[in-house]
Amino acid sequence: MLAAALTAVVTAAAGWSLNHHISLAVYPRGTRSLSGQILHRLASVHGTIRVLEMAAGQLWRLVLDSWGIAGIGLVAALLVTVRRDIRSDLRIMAALSVAVTTVIACTAPAALPRDQSMAWASGRYLDGMIIVFFLVGAVMLLRARMRDILVCAAVSTGLFLLAAVTVAVYIGTSVPTNGFGAAFNFAEPAVLTMNWTRASVPLATAVTFVMLAVWIGFAALLRRWRAGVPFAALSAAFGVCVAAVNLVAVAQMTSHVSRIENSAHEARALMDAGRLRPGDQAAVVASSLSWMLWIPQTFEVSWTKMKPFKPSHQPLPPGTTVVESGWPTGQPATAGWPQAPAGWRIVASDQKAGWVVWRKG
Repeated sequence: MLAAALTAVVTAAAGWSLNHHISLAVYPRGTRSLSGQILHRLASVHGTIRVLEMAAGQLWRLVLDSWGIAGIGLVAALLVTVRRDIRSDLRIMAALSVAVTTVIACTAPAALPRDQSMAWASGRYLDGMIIVFFLVGAVMLLRARMRDILVCAAVSTGLFLLAAVTVAVYIGTSVPTNGFGAAFNFAEPAVLTMNWTRASVPLATAVTFVMLAVWIGFAALLRRWRAGVPFAALSAAFGVCVAAVNLVAVAQMTSHVSRIENSAHEARALMDAGRLRPGDQAAVVASSLSWMLWIPQTFEVSWTKMKPFKPSHQPLPPGTTVVESGWPTGQPATAGWPQAPAGWRIVASDQKAGWVVWRKG
């Protein structure tokens, strides 16, 4: 026990030291306090309501991203925690799973800035728990009584519908699915609606309901065929069906989310057009220029750091000789950096790609 405790302490201390060192190197001005953001929101009634809305968005994705199966697993875990006839170890694990899911669903999106509302309905924060409840839901479909399955499905359907309404109210009835960032966040809704431009929230919800009904129907058929058929064979048949759906989804996601965009080429073109050369100190108007254009340059420019800043509340970094900004659609080239001081001029621009390069003098 002593050796195990000592090993744990040494490992934790080494990990903390490494994390602290990397944090200082990556964020020399200090990191944004995520816990502070959460506490600030929870300090008011409006902020608490917003956190609950965010949690609803997370739970909407937990059910949707699992094709409805994890919803059954989540409700089953909730019911297990209150049943006295279930083994204590199972009740403890179920309670822990539900508690961890609740904490993640509330705190992860609550720590996001106010301008990232779309990410509140992103499924990436609960990915690990989606797998947990997917497995629980699959076991329920294969082994539980149909009455228990129907109860769990009914409760899950009610919660899922309420969450979908909440999502539609605070981010709209559709979500963007075009481009790397949007497609990464909303790949599952895009697959369910077969729309890689804007996915309909009501349609994605309805398709998930249909898939949930299919899984329940499959479970009912399994019970009719169960006599004389090994459980392993039934499990394999169910696994093949789920794998087929996942294979179709992964193929679509790979072809859209992982598609090679022109951003790397445009980033190189932006750097070449600006004639960045050793000695230049470059800054980026992060509020107008896409990160997909300036982040790749950080690997090309070895003599300086690309310094992002927001002109609305940050001064131009000292010593800057080149500034890269965006070119907002339908506006003049100067709209990406309207606060440009006297003496700065545009030396290169591309309206189609959405970038502008400024130099001093």
